[in-house]
Amino acid sequence: MQGPSAEKVRLRVRLIERIVGISCGTLFLAICLGCMSLNFGGRTEVMTREDGPGPQGGKVRLACGEELDVYYPLPYVSPPNLETERSSDDVRVVEQRADHFRIQNTSLFSRELTWTARGVTQLTCVPTQTAREPVLLKPVPSETKRISTVGSGSSE
Repeated sequence: MQGPSAEKVRLRVRLIERIVGISCGTLFLAICLGCMSLNFGGRTEVMTREDGPGPQGGKVRLACGEELDVYYPLPYVSPPNLETERSSDDVRVVEQRADHFRIQNTSLFSRELTWTARGVTQLTCVPTQTAREPVLLKPVPSETKRISTVGSGSSE
């Protein structure tokens, strides 16, 4: 009775193949999902981004009694954090806006002010090509020509 025992061996081999296949598939799925690092809730990380070239700054020399508007190279979304270094307390910031600030020298002597501004700059679009005036084309007078077709079926 070779038949029934050979049949049992084949069934066992198929069962073992299925178990090994399911185990390999589960292991592959576990590795793929484990490497993806899926996070559901839990830790939240806030990252700030510098829009633009970073801090902007410069030096300004003011004559006695002069009031001057200083414009930022790149304007900000809102008035930035403005830090000033001055040689005396005679120079003061009168007004501050998103695109510039105004300073005033109340001294009888000229003064120098060094400034640094930090904040989020506005997105600026630079045109890559300038628009030209549209060119109007004049209609070309067309000459009427007869086109003869070969084999049109008409007899002359």
